[in-house]
Formats: sequence, C-alpha cells, structure tokens
Amino acid sequence: MGQFDPENNRRVKVGILAILIHWKASHFFRYMSRTTRLGILKQDITNNNLCLSQENALV
Repeated sequence: MGQFDPENNRRVKVGILAILIHWKASHFFRYMSRTTRLGILKQDITNNNLCLSQENALV
C-alpha cells in the first residue's frame, strides 16, 4: 500500500489537471459570453466550450 507507483501518481495528477483546466475554461468562457457584445463571437465561444467538455468526457 505504501509503495510508490509512478504510473498511478501520474494518472492522478493528469486527472486533477484536466479537471482544473476544464473548470477554469468553463468559468472563463462564461465570463466572456456575459461581457461580449458580438453574437457571432458568443456563439463561437459556446461551441468551443461544448467541444472542451466533450473532450474531457472522453478522457
């Protein structure tokens, strides 16, 4: 139990990093979509955010 497993440790780090990146991205895009005045840009940001969540779901 106390043995160091680098593969498992790396997997945990990557998982936490992916969650943090996704959380930051979703908040950033939500902020951008609230502040932007351009409908085209807002639509583009929403599509990008959807792609990000689909990529993280596959991981």
